[in-house]
Amino acid sequence: MVGTRSGEQDGGQECVEADGLHVDDRMDLRARVRMARHGMPNGQLAKPVEKNSSQERADRDITDLEIRTGKRLRRPLFYISITMTAIIMLSVFFRIDSWKRDLTTNHARLASTAADEILRPPLLPSSTAEVADQIAAWAETQGKWKMVSRANVEGGVEVKLTRTTGIMRFTDDIQVILQPEGDGTRMEAESQSRVGKGDLGQNPRNLKELVGHLIQAG
Repeated sequence: MVGTRSGEQDGGQECVEADGLHVDDRMDLRARVRMARHGMPNGQLAKPVEKNSSQERADRDITDLEIRTGKRLRRPLFYISITMTAIIMLSVFFRIDSWKRDLTTNHARLASTAADEILRPPLLPSSTAEVADQIAAWAETQGKWKMVSRANVEGGVEVKLTRTTGIMRFTDDIQVILQPEGDGTRMEAESQSRVGKGDLGQNPRNLKELVGHLIQAG
């Protein structure tokens, strides 16, 4: 064959092209040229990563497990949120005393014409200073109540408090006016929500809670 020669070396055949390059060298040169064209350094020939069927099954199993685990984690959280929402709604539902009043009014005041006797201004047997002390001491023992101020006004005593609801943390402002009457003290009080159009009956409950304690304390 013109341009080629054959020879024996280490018991095998060897092919050399006419330009003097060994066949394997020429193939290596072509590979280097291709790598140079693709911007790859010498000696780094990109090879596709092949996965056998067992590896693919393992990857699919891992992916399926991650999906199932994520669903299992989200499911309890969903049930917990639904349960908490239901509990809050039920607690609000059972607390409403008057649908007409509690959804449209966020203020309550003691009044002599109130249908509920405990929402009428009570006549307490103690002096104004003693009643004010009773209110302050009681508020300190109540986690939701807080004494804000105490001041002398027009021959009586004004006491201001706040009450914060347990779940939604809404704050109501309570103002108490204590006036001497005979040997005792006449108590006037009102409760006002800071937010909301309706108080869901909380302001009347604030007044009942406070007045009930003072009547019981005597």
